Amino acid sequence: FGSIPHGLGPPRALAGRVLVYHASYVRFMERSRTEWLRALHMEQHETIAQGLSFVVHTLALTFKRPARLDDVLHVSCGVQRIRAAALEFYQEVRNTADDSLCCSAHVSVACIHHATMRPRRVPDSLKKALQP
Repeated sequence: FGSIPHGLGPPRALAGRVLVYHASYVRFMERSRTEWLRALHMEQHETIAQGLSFVVHTLALTFKRPARLDDVLHVSCGVQRIRAAALEFYQEVRNTADDSLCCSAHVSVACIHHATMRPRRVPDSLKKALQP
């Protein structure tokens, strides 16, 4: 959801070229999921007020090609599966200059009660917003 310049993360020098640090991709994807929820009219402060939070349960990254300093990246976010108390996403980070894939991920995000940190069902309102 949207383009995020890679400069948000600390660059690392390698053989005279500055590359995006591998952990930065995780932050970019987190931001993408947050913006995805916002586009569905689910602001974080509102979900927390309702006692609802989302936490990463499983994260599997595949690195294909490094991003470099000043590259503009597009981070996509799509729901693959809705479970009773979790959402499963597929995400990609692509370089907008040539649409090359830098990194992809399968992410399972658990829905939890904010105060108790226990699993809770994905709200019907979110399920409804995800219906085509």
